[in-house]
Amino acid sequence: MANRFIKVFVIKYLSSCSSGSFMNTDISKGCFRLCNVLNKNICSVSLSKAKKLHCKPRIDYSEKVTLNLVKHKMSSCACGKDVDYNQLIKLMSCDKVTVIDVREQDELKETGKIPGSLNIPLGEISKALNIMNDEEFKCTYGLSRPSVEDTLIFSCRSGKRSLMALDEALKLGYKNSLNFAGGWMEWEKNISPK
Repeated sequence: MANRFIKVFVIKYLSSCSSGSFMNTDISKGCFRLCNVLNKNICSVSLSKAKKLHCKPRIDYSEKVTLNLVKHKMSSCACGKDVDYNQLIKLMSCDKVTVIDVREQDELKETGKIPGSLNIPLGEISKALNIMNDEEFKCTYGLSRPSVEDTLIFSCRSGKRSLMALDEALKLGYKNSLNFAGGWMEWEKNISPK
């Protein structure tokens, strides 16, 4: 019974993640741990059974889902792309790294922002990284537009909006993108006097 539950959980998670309707890093890590425990041949469920679960899978569930396929699906869903405060500090000292705060301007005025970060509100991420040419980007944001090879680190207040921005950047080909999962709250906690 427990093994069936795990199989259904993995299928539901991968299906919803691949359709872009659901993404939770904690669940991803838990799902990945379950997959590691099960090792190979995680599940074998027909496409018709997946449809009964109200899934919209992009993979053929009539074939066995292996650990490698799970790793591939999860990497395309921004899993394992989180950095913490200490990792962020180290990365910020490197070339070709841009920290992008996706909060709105009025939020930044209230709280402040990570020094050296660029503000591109979440609603503008797709346009800024995909549609704007270099000149428009520099005129709007004051910096050169990052290339798809550069490392982008997205930040917000608590990590939710930055995760959505990360997902969008990955879809646009910015494969070296990361998410500062703790966001401004973690930054503020680490810089404030104790």
